[in-house]
Amino acid sequence: MAERELTRRGERGHEANRSAATLLDAVLNSYSQIFFSPNRMVGAILLGASFVAPVSGAFGLLAVLVALGTAKAFRFSQETAGLGLLSYNALLVGLGIGALYEPTFTTLGLLMVAAFFSVLATAALNSALGVTFNLPSLTLPFLVVFYLVTALALLVVGVDANAWHYNSTLEGEWLWHPLASYLKSMGAIFFLPRVDAGLFLVIALLVYSRIGFILSLMGFAVAYPVSLYLVAVPDASLHLMMGYNLILVAVALGGVWFVPRFTSFLFALGGVLIGAILTIGGRALLDRMGLSLLILPFNLTVIPMLYAMRQRTRDGSPKAVDFGMGTPEQNLNYFQTRMARFGYLYYVQFSLPVLGRWVCTQGNDGPHTHKGYWRHGFDFEVQDSTGSVYKGSGRRPEDFHCYRLPVIASADGTVAKVLDGITDNAIGEMNMKDNFGNVVILYHGVGLYSMVAHLAPGSIKVKLGEVVKEGDVLGLCGNSGRSPVPHVHFQLQGTARVGAPTIEAAFHEAIVVAEDKEVLHARYIPEEGDVLRNIDTEEDFGRLLRFDIGTEHEYRFKRFSLNRVERIESKIDLYGNLKLTSEHPEGVLYFENKDRTFVIYDYQGPNRSALSVLNLALPRVPLESGRNLVWKDHLVPRYFYPLPGRILRDLVSPFLGLGGVKMEYRMERTMRSLTVHGESLEKMKGGASVLKTVAILSDRNGLESAIVEVKGKTMSLERIDPEIGDNPEESK
Repeated sequence: MAERELTRRGERGHEANRSAATLLDAVLNSYSQIFFSPNRMVGAILLGASFVAPVSGAFGLLAVLVALGTAKAFRFSQETAGLGLLSYNALLVGLGIGALYEPTFTTLGLLMVAAFFSVLATAALNSALGVTFNLPSLTLPFLVVFYLVTALALLVVGVDANAWHYNSTLEGEWLWHPLASYLKSMGAIFFLPRVDAGLFLVIALLVYSRIGFILSLMGFAVAYPVSLYLVAVPDASLHLMMGYNLILVAVALGGVWFVPRFTSFLFALGGVLIGAILTIGGRALLDRMGLSLLILPFNLTVIPMLYAMRQRTRDGSPKAVDFGMGTPEQNLNYFQTRMARFGYLYYVQFSLPVLGRWVCTQGNDGPHTHKGYWRHGFDFEVQDSTGSVYKGSGRRPEDFHCYRLPVIASADGTVAKVLDGITDNAIGEMNMKDNFGNVVILYHGVGLYSMVAHLAPGSIKVKLGEVVKEGDVLGLCGNSGRSPVPHVHFQLQGTARVGAPTIEAAFHEAIVVAEDKEVLHARYIPEEGDVLRNIDTEEDFGRLLRFDIGTEHEYRFKRFSLNRVERIESKIDLYGNLKLTSEHPEGVLYFENKDRTFVIYDYQGPNRSALSVLNLALPRVPLESGRNLVWKDHLVPRYFYPLPGRILRDLVSPFLGLGGVKMEYRMERTMRSLTVHGESLEKMKGGASVLKTVAILSDRNGLESAIVEVKGKTMSLERIDPEIGDNPEESK
């Protein structure tokens, strides 16, 4: 009985510690969401900034706790609450009340009601804007609640204005005026227009993002001269309001919702100029109503600009962040790596529209029909072992190896056009009236359609409006239309019209077949004479790289003198992204086990983690074990820089190319295991590869071990079998 009681006490203590840690994370994330991202260190710095004025800091913290309690009591998503997404508006409400009003019991009661209401307003606006328009609510909930608070303060007895708040703006007279103004503008985000508070926020911004810091300077560089020299009546409070509004506009548009590149910086600059106009005009309008401008220009600038850019027929410059948002550096690294590794032109990936091996008989700018507006097209046929595309005399369509073979959907889509009933031609003849013959056109997204043409009459398997999946059979290869011999024509286009001009196209995860090896390409534009195929997925292969949600595995990680056990857990986040996480040290690796490939998209964490080894050794693995199959990949350069180099590169990365390490991988399959070898294309002076990797996967345990050698230095991970255990001596 005593042992059971001790066990229960231990479990209760462990649960209490976990609850306290969860609450602490939620509190700190509430603060860091001011800079658009959950980050405990940033949150801790901002928490400290708020206590530059103790009453204001206490009111802000109390508001966060009330908001988190409300979210739990009303059973809102605890994952959302844990990220601070339901409580950062309450934080601003609390900071505002603490800064502007005397600390009385009445003020305290008003604070608690306002924090409670801010959670409901945040949830409602998140749903309304997010579901209907796919837009963030930003700080609109704070504005709604705080305007009500300021109106109530005029009528409620016991809520008195705090006069010292405005006098604090006089601090920093000894500093260079633009620097003092910048720091005060940063502090004013927390209702603390003071140099000391602003310094805290600048430090937090630098920890959060170096690119974000540069963008903040850009926003302030517009706000400072406009507010001082272009406004007819100089106003210290307008100067500060324009400063922090334009700083947040620049960071949001230049690095958070758009990938930070030169075009995004220009776009953010345009937003900053719009924000300046809204600040001046809004101040004149709201003064008549007795309301403060607060952070309204930021919301009125960012939300409409986001919505306007989402009406584009094609995402481009600036490139929207259409993946899980992170810091500006993470957004840029993810995008650059995605382009280098996969070359995505569009948000849809296209596979070859055929099954088995086919030869490209006409590619882009082909000699026959792929010219001018229709230059981005591909024709495919089937060759035999002798290189012939037909058997016998080749005088009948039936003699051609590709005739009446299945033609499949290259990607998920909806049938937008079906044209059938056009007869096949005799060999050598062409139907110039019905140029494309029998066709199926699929809709994949705004301004993105695929068309397969020259299908056999009566062979089309789909109907108008039908939803199809990648790999579904659309019809059979024929010889209809302008087609002298049976073949499949494929193109991408911007409308559903038959014969519309083509747009640039490429195939993803395509294998180019040669005599000595088969090369898998993440993105490939076929040329005439190329023999190609899709990955031939093996049903049991995917199990080697399955990380089922909720499972935990322990690995022994070694790096130089470091030797420790690391626990890795498989999870799914709020946005549906699969991830592997490690708590000690903290790291997150995002992955996907797709139909044809296992792909690691991004790793966020230190190099001293088992996840960093996995990221380098298995960034992308095709789910088939062809003996001669090789593939190339591209590893992010920042993983190979020491910390000072990483910081420097972050500052200049929006204006530079990717760089990084180009890798070539191959695999060896045995009866019960698979070994994946990787080697960098870059060599050292002696001829050895800069980077070498080996990963071993087994049918029983999945990932068994991995070794990474960087310039002769090795780090490794090895799975600890729970049935056998692990007893090596650990060192810190």
